[in-house]
Amino acid sequence: MKDFREFTCEFIRKPDVWDRVESFRKKTWPRGTVPVDVELIAERLGIEIIPKRDLMDVEAFLTIDGSAILVNAWKYDKPAYGKRVRFSIAHELGHAVFHLDALKKLKIESIEDYLAFTRAISDEDYRAFEWQANEFAGRLLVPIENLRSELDKAVAIIMQNNLSHLVRENPDQVLARISSRIADAFDVSAEVIETRAMREEVWPPPV
Repeated sequence: MKDFREFTCEFIRKPDVWDRVESFRKKTWPRGTVPVDVELIAERLGIEIIPKRDLMDVEAFLTIDGSAILVNAWKYDKPAYGKRVRFSIAHELGHAVFHLDALKKLKIESIEDYLAFTRAISDEDYRAFEWQANEFAGRLLVPIENLRSELDKAVAIIMQNNLSHLVRENPDQVLARISSRIADAFDVSAEVIETRAMREEVWPPPV
């Protein structure tokens, strides 16, 4: 049995995570458009996307050599799960950028190893490990300038309809109402848009 208990996740400041995401996007998605095609990015990096039916409860899994991302075949290519699969692939790209060297040293070579790893490490390290990959995925799929632009359009409509008082009184509720429409531009879930708007501190707007 492999022992993963000594693993510690390197602390990375949020601005540094963002800097690495921006550098990654410029290199792998230079056209700068949205939605960002994460499968094409993976292909350009030589990372194959492989649907697998035996991933248990795992949405996606980066292979130990970084050559492939295994994706839950029950959800891959199904429209109802398209946004979730895209985020999962972006998440695994985050693990490739931040954690592949550490995973290689731990010799995580299978889904069973990965699940054992997540059970063995401390809650603090696991949360940091997943937070870094989630933050990478969110920033990759929802570039800040594009997000600002879409929010500005939504706020302009709110202002035209003399509803600015709703933003002042119930900003979270208004964001929840507009996030689904904004999400379509990025091909992500409404929850991702809400998370990005709050984490990037671009909501509520000054109205």
